[in-house]
Amino acid sequence: MFNLGNEEVVKSDLSAETTSGKKGISDCYNNLGVTYLLKGNYDKAIDYFMKSVKIREELGDKRGMSACFTNIGIIHTTQGFYNKALYYYLKSLKIKEEIGDKNGMSKCYTSLGNVYYYQNKYDSAIFCYSKSLKIYNELSDKIGMSDCYINIGSIYCDQRNYAQAFDAFFFFLKMYEELGNKYGISTVLGNIATLYVRKKNYYNGIQYAEKSLNIAKEIGSLYLQNLAFYNLSVIYDSLSNYKKAFEYYKFYKQINDSIFNEESGKQIKEMEARYQTEKKQKQIELLSKEKQIQKTEIKQQRTQKYAFITGLIFVIIFAYIIYRSYRQKKKDNRLLEAQNIEIKNQKEQLSETLDTLRRTQAQLVESEKMASLGNLVAGVAHEINTPVGIGITGASSLIESTKQFAQLYKENKMSRKELEEYLDNAFQTGKLILNNMQRTGELVRTFKQVSVDQMTEEKRKFLLKSYLEDILFSLKPEFGKKQIKIAVEMHGSVKTNSRSSLRDDIEIDSYPGIFAQIITNLVLNSIRHGFRDTDNGEIRFIAFVETHGASTPLSNPRASLQMQYMDNGCGISPENLPKIFDPFFTTNKQVGTGLGLNIVYNLVTQKLKGTIKCESEVEQGAKFIIDVPFFDQPARSPY
Repeated sequence: MFNLGNEEVVKSDLSAETTSGKKGISDCYNNLGVTYLLKGNYDKAIDYFMKSVKIREELGDKRGMSACFTNIGIIHTTQGFYNKALYYYLKSLKIKEEIGDKNGMSKCYTSLGNVYYYQNKYDSAIFCYSKSLKIYNELSDKIGMSDCYINIGSIYCDQRNYAQAFDAFFFFLKMYEELGNKYGISTVLGNIATLYVRKKNYYNGIQYAEKSLNIAKEIGSLYLQNLAFYNLSVIYDSLSNYKKAFEYYKFYKQINDSIFNEESGKQIKEMEARYQTEKKQKQIELLSKEKQIQKTEIKQQRTQKYAFITGLIFVIIFAYIIYRSYRQKKKDNRLLEAQNIEIKNQKEQLSETLDTLRRTQAQLVESEKMASLGNLVAGVAHEINTPVGIGITGASSLIESTKQFAQLYKENKMSRKELEEYLDNAFQTGKLILNNMQRTGELVRTFKQVSVDQMTEEKRKFLLKSYLEDILFSLKPEFGKKQIKIAVEMHGSVKTNSRSSLRDDIEIDSYPGIFAQIITNLVLNSIRHGFRDTDNGEIRFIAFVETHGASTPLSNPRASLQMQYMDNGCGISPENLPKIFDPFFTTNKQVGTGLGLNIVYNLVTQKLKGTIKCESEVEQGAKFIIDVPFFDQPARSPY
């Protein structure tokens, strides 16, 4: 990192009239631009580069102009303004060719290749990398050659030629380690991590991404840290470790937002336009100055006696500039140290904020998972109330009849007819009490089974239709005053695109608690969103076994269970349909957290190893198609 003067001091130094003084000021501006470029503050960086270009144009310093153009091209590349980046790189290359700077030419070709690579123009990228590689080979520059081969390796990676990509990356990793080039080592480690992610070898990907991140932090490269955080976020998301994925994504987002923001892009464009206008004005001023210089030269011929005094003044001014620059550097060192302390404090605050966000997310997910169990408890309590009330009423009536019968018996006033009426009433009342107590027992049994399934998520054999009917029955209190019709259908396997006759039920060996959570969340989603503006609706659930041509599911290990959940609610708009499985996405924040369908997606894809998709049109309802293996495979819990 550079220890440089601030902008105010540099502006004051612009008053220097000598050539060497202006060159020093231009160098300061360029170094300030590089400093802000490395920090990711692109609007300030491009402002200082353009100031440096103006002075270098006045001095005719082509090499300095070329360096500034290259730096401006780097900023546009990072911002994604590729056409602008190509424009400045080509201007820099033209100057390098004019002055015969081969090392600079090779770097320009590498930069051009990078832009073409980002635009997926691989042929143009390889052409530029090859030109650069040829020059580096002539200069015996191993580091430059390594950069070119790494870039070509990245193209192999994008073209899915993984074997050649691995060979190239590991070869140049060894070369960078021998050269001690930490930036190159971090870059190659990041490329290797990306390659492992594409091959879905996530654990090796984590190893190399973390190595890249540690070195990037050591050398203070925000760009390489950003790539490493993104790789780690993608890997842990693929491994369903959402806690770590969210943590790394937050780091990535923070750095990314500090580097790429719309306001910086606008400021850069405005500064470029201002630079072009000022450049034209400067050219006019230069023409005027040239005429004035001619007049001055004539006068100087008659004032040679003042030459010694002018030279002495120049020496004094130059010495003063050096002295001010030295003092300012010391001041900047102190300022930089204070900024580092402030950055450290901000990192600690951000770390505390992230911990709070992670705890909040975990609580939201757990609350959403427990919501289905709460709905079940409410449903069973509501349904038990009726049969228990009837049983109590019947028992009270039977006791009262028995008291009257006993009184008649004591008074010896009982008739045969009264005896028969009492016996018939006692039989009917007892039968009524027995039926309602049996119904209560069945509700308790259903609640016990479903609640245990949801809490333990143990695997067992169960009848799909019967189990789903129990779940749907327990959710009836959620309907409120809505008249919702529910139909559950089980079909046989599919043979040559035609289904067999309707079956009563399908027995599967899986996780009933997972099925309960899936159906509960789908039904609640329909009630809260699909039927929010209506009191009438229909929900239909169809399940069948796909045997893929076999006579029975048992004869084909690839047999699958397909389930279709449909409602005739308000449907989902085209712009919202791709986002319904995203976490925290909801169209009605007053009644949900936005985690319901995200939990369904994770349960289907991670726990049941299946797939889920949604088809919907506005006012045409929604249809969820779930396809899971009929023969269950071991899977990780998504939570």
